[in-house]
Amino acid sequence: VDEVWTCSAHARDAIAAGVDVPVHRVPPPVLPRPSVPRPRHELGLPDGFTFLFCFDFFSVVDRKNPFGVIDAFCRAFAPGEGPNLLIKSINGAAALADLERVRLHAAERDDVHVVDGYVSAVEQAALVAACDAYVSLHRAEGFGYTMAEAMLAGRPVVATGYSGNLEFMDDRNSVLVGYDLVPIGEGKDPYPAGSRWTDPDPDQAPAPLRRLVDDPAG
Repeated sequence: VDEVWTCSAHARDAIAAGVDVPVHRVPPPVLPRPSVPRPRHELGLPDGFTFLFCFDFFSVVDRKNPFGVIDAFCRAFAPGEGPNLLIKSINGAAALADLERVRLHAAERDDVHVVDGYVSAVEQAALVAACDAYVSLHRAEGFGYTMAEAMLAGRPVVATGYSGNLEFMDDRNSVLVGYDLVPIGEGKDPYPAGSRWTDPDPDQAPAPLRRLVDDPAG
């Protein structure tokens, strides 16, 4: 190729280190999705304050890190305290072992709901619009569309302060969680073992979730 266009400075820097052609950052647009407001129960959302995290199992479950989101929620709230967490995924049928890992991680909490399966773009937009806050404790993102779409829908977003989502997130418009860079272990294909991604700070992540429930307008 003559040159590479990619979606973020994070991706640009990673690609540029391995090619000898120009690499340009060309951020994609994030456009409002058509949405028809629907009652929460029709969308599978429980009553009460609900946090949402969406991901695709084809994008590598350990990178998306739903486990970190579940752990942060469980540390922030006692069982049955009121808030709920919805983990909404797709392609779990093609990654049954990983889907079962997520389900087992949430199994002891009735207020953590794991739902896998495709929905229409309109229903997905309605789901984001109906939740109270969005959480992503990812280990790395090329861009982070789900976070951008949640922000576009006016939802507060708590996310790891690293990688592609910093194209549109900062301390003025979202809550960024600190992290350590750690080696990637074996068996995380296509990511080579020994490369680095983040370990979001488990002690820092619960507090903003608690704060959003206690003071939604704060």
